[in-house]
Amino acid sequence: MIVRQRLASVSALIVFVALSPMALAAGWSSVQTPKNSFLDGLGCRSTRWCMGVGTGRTGLTAAFWNGRRWKLIARPRLPAHAEGGSLSAVTCRSEQACVAVGLFATGQYRPERPLIERWNGRAWRIETAPTAPAPAPYRASNTYLAAVACPGARLCFAVGHAVPFGAGNAPGGPLIERWNGSRWRLASSPPGDSPLTALSCTATRICTAVGGFEYVTGTPDAGNEQVRYASIVERWSGSTWSLGSLTPPAGADGAGLLGVSCTSLNTCMGVGSQLNTVNAVQGVNQSIAGAGDGTLFSAAPVPNPPGADRGGSSSGEPQTVLTAIACTTSAQCAAVGHYEATNGALGPLAAIWNGTGWAQTALRRGPVALSSVACPALGWCLSVGDGIAERWIG
Repeated sequence: MIVRQRLASVSALIVFVALSPMALAAGWSSVQTPKNSFLDGLGCRSTRWCMGVGTGRTGLTAAFWNGRRWKLIARPRLPAHAEGGSLSAVTCRSEQACVAVGLFATGQYRPERPLIERWNGRAWRIETAPTAPAPAPYRASNTYLAAVACPGARLCFAVGHAVPFGAGNAPGGPLIERWNGSRWRLASSPPGDSPLTALSCTATRICTAVGGFEYVTGTPDAGNEQVRYASIVERWSGSTWSLGSLTPPAGADGAGLLGVSCTSLNTCMGVGSQLNTVNAVQGVNQSIAGAGDGTLFSAAPVPNPPGADRGGSSSGEPQTVLTAIACTTSAQCAAVGHYEATNGALGPLAAIWNGTGWAQTALRRGPVALSSVACPALGWCLSVGDGIAERWIG
């Protein structure tokens, strides 16, 4: 059974903090989340100040982490004509300046539109986000923003995807929007057949965006179905975006990076998954990680975690996907995602990079996923997604 990529909501919250070993035990442990809230995106200024965004039972939600617990704050609002929406990512340049992105919908048979909101320290304000034009013969596009970064006081990028409305399971194409200090505009992006799902900037002239999407072409009636994996890497040079590339693991039938974190101008680490097909319409996903210079990446599979092989799978293999990553240095990164054990059990997945190798942990927290990551200090991590939060002490 293929583990499907859930593009709209996959992000996880991890934070590294220097604490005494006597204060908290080493390893991963649960952290209580705000009641009735599902945080998907995270931005941290320090181990004592993080902003989380997501959805709640009554709409959008936002919460503040003070180093010990989460506290709900003023809720982001949906546009007046919206019938629903979500926030999937947030970035903060200061405690009074955050930007969150996602999508909203105005009806069941109408296209989804991009959502951008700005925090001023007291309240959220909706900003006008341009919608991607639709290629002929379509009239509109579903437009979704998955990640955001603000490398300068007057420069932000938001990335995501645009799919022609009514195009079914097509992967769509990359979408980039740019804020110039006063308004958001569509930015020119090289053509591609994959959405952008993650973004990392180390300077106003250096950003890297990545993405991947697993989908099936053909139809059952025609008997020509085939599972495929589209991927993309893009690099901002200060004036234009250009295509990079991913070298997939040897023997993989497809691979894509879903998360990326850069610690210097030319030092980045990406995570995602590779596809190993079982037959034309069925495959097994395995986590991958790859270092790169921000333009060129080379990936290798990450060893499956203990506890994921529990028997009962027709393929005989567990499935693992890493969807987000944050690196404090080139020798310390945390990545999160989800796994499916061989007996069908689902759960959150967490991984740590120590500079020489990866160690994955299959957390027993129920059928949920971790979706966002932030690392403001060495040795301490916090992760969120699907109504759970996890802290790592290293």
